[in-house]
Amino acid sequence: MYQVYAQPYQAARTGRVGRDHTPKPLRVRDAYAAFAYGTCCDRCRCGGYAWRSQRPAQAIVRGELRAAETFASRAGDSRNVTLSGDGSAGRAVGMYGEGMCAHYLGLSDEEVDRLVEQLSGERPERPESSPAEAAAPQYEQRELDYPQSERRSSVSLREERERRWIDVYPKTVSPVIVPTFDTAAGVGELTPGALERAELSWGYRTQWNPQPIFNTRIESADKPIWRASMEHDRCVIACRRFYEFSGTETRVSGRTGRVVKQQYAFTVPGMPIMFIGGIRRGDEYSMITTHANAAMAPVHPRMPLILHPTELTTWLGPRYMRLADRSAVPLAAHEVG
Repeated sequence: MYQVYAQPYQAARTGRVGRDHTPKPLRVRDAYAAFAYGTCCDRCRCGGYAWRSQRPAQAIVRGELRAAETFASRAGDSRNVTLSGDGSAGRAVGMYGEGMCAHYLGLSDEEVDRLVEQLSGERPERPESSPAEAAAPQYEQRELDYPQSERRSSVSLREERERRWIDVYPKTVSPVIVPTFDTAAGVGELTPGALERAELSWGYRTQWNPQPIFNTRIESADKPIWRASMEHDRCVIACRRFYEFSGTETRVSGRTGRVVKQQYAFTVPGMPIMFIGGIRRGDEYSMITTHANAAMAPVHPRMPLILHPTELTTWLGPRYMRLADRSAVPLAAHEVG
């Protein structure tokens, strides 16, 4: 549906369009890759190298990149695609180069089932709180009997790393907590049967991007790709921690000796299990992100939408946008590597 033609691009590069340069319709992402990596379409016999110093070629590809960015914005999480002043792009910045949280430490199916039972089942009695306290809960260990919570406070990151943990990346099929009701209406209280476990693949597949889109900005709830999911199919991701690379800090890899970005593991102090807002579409899900708070901002301008257990009914109800501000969520950052 969204196509550009290779003929003007080839003509600008070589000065001719003939039998060896058969025009071929290219999708925008193919045209972008042709410039970024110096390759040509598979029908071209010119050797597959783009002469990036030619201004006409640069102007044409700039237009293609603008179109690609427009298509990316349909997902509500577009990225700036830039070219250097002399037209040499090298490995140009990808449309999702600033995407965050592509890795978290998940739970087993049995642990998620146990959480579902506790979240929607019988709970111990607790003292009544004022409406103000209910609206702004303190982030601390609550009455839920989280898996392995009795040992979490005395276990270091190094000791945990030696155990068998479940690492989740985009395209990984993992257990997610999903409601059995329409989140557009919500429920007043999570009762038995209100939640269930579903095995979903992390990331939405699209026709215009070969890679799945695994993060969704909460500010983009009205974008076409997210609208139905944000309205009717919100879900909850349960994990132990999430990982993020620093945009400014580096370290020397002990394995390769190369300079690499510093990675951090983020946890919520006192809460061995972290709940993150998500959305689903069929057998896929995406993680919701929001503006970073003071604890996260030094590493990345975005953060996952971390939820307190008492906020799950709000997230799974019609007034979920009131949870966009996560400035009160404490985060502990631990260097990895």
